[in-house]
Amino acid sequence: MNTHQAKKRVIFSLVFILILAAIFYWILPYLLASPKSCDDIDTSLPELSFEMNYCSGAKCITATKEECETIDIVNSQLEARPDGQPDCMWQNNNCIPNK
Repeated sequence: MNTHQAKKRVIFSLVFILILAAIFYWILPYLLASPKSCDDIDTSLPELSFEMNYCSGAKCITATKEECETIDIVNSQLEARPDGQPDCMWQNNNCIPNK
């Protein structure tokens, strides 16, 4: 292997490592974030936030248990992003938030 090829390999390796580091830096906050619950939100705000609206039960209004248990409107951080997990549960003939 000549010197030119060795330099190319080193540069390629450094670029690859920098790309991996950038991806890890971008993903790390999501990996370390613990799930939020309705108990964690600040209810003292003067305006109704999406979190407060969800936790008040306004997003879990259905007539049947089947509909209730298929509602998927928030992720584990209570952001308005479906994540494939049911966000409401049927309890005492009512549909309520389960976060």
